[in-house]
Amino acid sequence: MSFVHLHVRSDHSPRDAACTVDDLVSAAADDGQPAIALTDTGVMSGVPELFGACAERGIQAIAGCTVTVLGRATDTKTRHEGLGEVPLLAAGATGYRSLCEISTAGFLHGYAQGVSYVDLSVLSEHPDGVIALAGGYRSQIGASAANGELGEARHGLQRLIAALGPRNVCVELALDGSKHEQFRNGVLADLARELGLEVVATADIHYLAARDRRTYAALHALSGGISLQTAEHELATSRLEWRTAEEMRSAFAHLPQAVEATLEIAERCRLELPRSTQLPRATPSVDEDAELRRRVFDGLGERVAGTVAPAAEERAEHELRVICAARLAPYFLIVADLLKH
Repeated sequence: MSFVHLHVRSDHSPRDAACTVDDLVSAAADDGQPAIALTDTGVMSGVPELFGACAERGIQAIAGCTVTVLGRATDTKTRHEGLGEVPLLAAGATGYRSLCEISTAGFLHGYAQGVSYVDLSVLSEHPDGVIALAGGYRSQIGASAANGELGEARHGLQRLIAALGPRNVCVELALDGSKHEQFRNGVLADLARELGLEVVATADIHYLAARDRRTYAALHALSGGISLQTAEHELATSRLEWRTAEEMRSAFAHLPQAVEATLEIAERCRLELPRSTQLPRATPSVDEDAELRRRVFDGLGERVAGTVAPAAEERAEHELRVICAARLAPYFLIVADLLKH
């Protein structure tokens, strides 16, 4: 029996991870793991890279995103009523569209201090094909469980169930090295049985190996505005590195169904993304390469007094060739229109 990591962050998570997508995919493939999810903090920018790397290594890519769920993201007075961090996975194309909507809503309506927040209502509006992992150490549910506050943890799970439905909420039993890990996971396993929810084994991955902890500590310090010494102290007992399938099976030998659940969820999350990028037409019925070239040279003429120097013309031609070869002329025209209006 193998295992699939479902809670993984890469360097696409701003100041929250010290590993690349390629390195993560290589680690999964080299260990014989059949798939890997990417659940970066608030963003999905690493998903195309994940799918490309997984295709090259012959394993399955799982699209995901870790969102910070608050009571009302636009109201600081009710933010404490939220659920904290909740990793979300895309179950098929429908789930992928839902995750894109949720992630976008976070940046449009709940962006503050470098972090995107979403209301719980946003999850309720886009529940189709979304699988939530509840109970991580950065979540309200996990923190309540660690403190022995069963009522609070239960209430958090019930709110998530109300938003997404019971089949789409799994209780995450995470390995993170904290002193509360064993107690918290025991409480969460009991709550999962009480509420009829599936338990899932995870390791909240922020870096590949123990030697990378100091690099991650530096990122943690930058993110929190604290000293490196303080960050290292805060992370002293944590283990947020990559775990092999054998390590995960051994850690959950008493609860093998939590490991099996990772494979079942991976099956639910099969998705094919097109490898090519198709941008909307910026100027319908117009040759966009020619239109971009016209605007570039019109702008160049406006910015240069007198005759345009041959070196400037040559540089403009070179950059236009690169842009047009990559089929990105529509992108530059769209951005130009946005800036203009």
